[in-house]
Amino acid sequence: FLTYDNSIYALISQDFDSEINPPKNPKRIGYTFEGWSRALPTKMPAENITLTAIWSINQYTIDFDTDGGTEIQSITQEYNTNVYSPNNPIREGFIFVSWDQVIPYKMPANNIVLKAIWNIDVSYFYGNVFQILTYNLGKIPLSTGSGFIINSDGWFISNAHVFEGAYFSDAFFNIKDSIEGSNYTKLNIDEISYYNNSKDLIIGKITNYNMLSEKYYKDLKFHDGYEIGDITYSVGYPYSSIDLEVNEGIIIEDVSSLGDKVISGISYIGSTSFIAPGSSGGILINENLEVIGITTIGLYLNDNFVLGGSIETLNFMNIINNKNEEMLVDISEKLNPTEIDFIRFIKFLYTSQANNLSQIVYENYRRFIFTWEEEGTNISGISYSYEETLAIDSDRYIIYYYDVIWEDGDERNEEFYGLYDSENIFDNFTYNFTYRFSTGQSYTLSSTDINYSENLNLTLFNYNLTKNPTSYVVSSANIEYAKTAFNTIYSWLYSLIYD
Repeated sequence: FLTYDNSIYALISQDFDSEINPPKNPKRIGYTFEGWSRALPTKMPAENITLTAIWSINQYTIDFDTDGGTEIQSITQEYNTNVYSPNNPIREGFIFVSWDQVIPYKMPANNIVLKAIWNIDVSYFYGNVFQILTYNLGKIPLSTGSGFIINSDGWFISNAHVFEGAYFSDAFFNIKDSIEGSNYTKLNIDEISYYNNSKDLIIGKITNYNMLSEKYYKDLKFHDGYEIGDITYSVGYPYSSIDLEVNEGIIIEDVSSLGDKVISGISYIGSTSFIAPGSSGGILINENLEVIGITTIGLYLNDNFVLGGSIETLNFMNIINNKNEEMLVDISEKLNPTEIDFIRFIKFLYTSQANNLSQIVYENYRRFIFTWEEEGTNISGISYSYEETLAIDSDRYIIYYYDVIWEDGDERNEEFYGLYDSENIFDNFTYNFTYRFSTGQSYTLSSTDINYSENLNLTLFNYNLTKNPTSYVVSSANIEYAKTAFNTIYSWLYSLIYD
């Protein structure tokens, strides 16, 4: 009995006409035994015979499990023939790493299944998940967090606690700004529509997001279902990282440390996907890139991360669905509704090109001091220099001071101070005007009966006048000059509040 390479597989030598016990069928890797080259006699013939094994080549199949990627056709072909690797699969939001086994060069003698290995593509989320930097009213950085763009118009959601104490905020996207030459794109967060500390949620809109949306926005869907053991990814900026991070984990059953999954009526998902300060307001997604929560709380044991709590989508979907443009409010005023007038003062003055800005924090209030300084020449060709100071307190107290000195020695001082009221405006103010001539003469006009009118005869109708020396005669032109100066100051301060 000869096998495929003419080697002897078996040999039977026995008496003529004796019963023949045939050998077991031979085996050959990658082939199926079809029989012998001639019929095997049942009894030993009166001659020597040779039988050669007949084989048929087998076909085998390589299947590809793309694990959510584009389909790859199976490869079915004969054993030991050349195998040509297909193109790599594509999966939205992921980068193909490899197959879990090496694709063989030759078809093996068995069927195999290759499964795709993927890494999540961090850059996929660059247009949706951004870093938040908040500032106090003095525009000093206050805190960081993360936020998530929920539609192409620039609406976003985050945690309310990220904005605690904030007056201003910026969004930083992990996208290069070709105009500014920086590695990130900075957009302003100017308006919000919903702010709820107990639910720890904030919703707003980045008005100039359209510069990014067409190229970078991804329409990530929300999903309110999950199972224990599901793979999750947290997407955000833990520890205020410069670059966006994605961290894999799983949903675990033990969330007792989150108060039986309920804190202040909020339900949480417990996941081992990493969360740290700075992650708050980012997203927790499943393997299908569906948003299942807003990353909110990180729990640690001996400085080691144990569990992350994310607010489930069912807590905020109705809020998102009911948002509208009419609900949008200036972020500073929405977060600090009791300081609206004060905020408007400060924000206006930020645009006034003051030379210096300082802030003093007292026990019960804050004071912002704006200073303007200038030198020049008036229409009469006389050089002058002036300093103008405006101090605004958070408790509504305003102090305005103006001092100008001319080259010829004349000097003018003005003071306007008091506790302003949004209804009665400047009724509780005091105005002092002093003009000192280079000759040593001076006059001071003072009034606590603040009365503005474009008609100077009705402006500061009640005032006190002092002069030095007492013999100095104050002309009507002097009085009109003081009233005109008052009208200028009054109009400017009024515009800060109401325009």
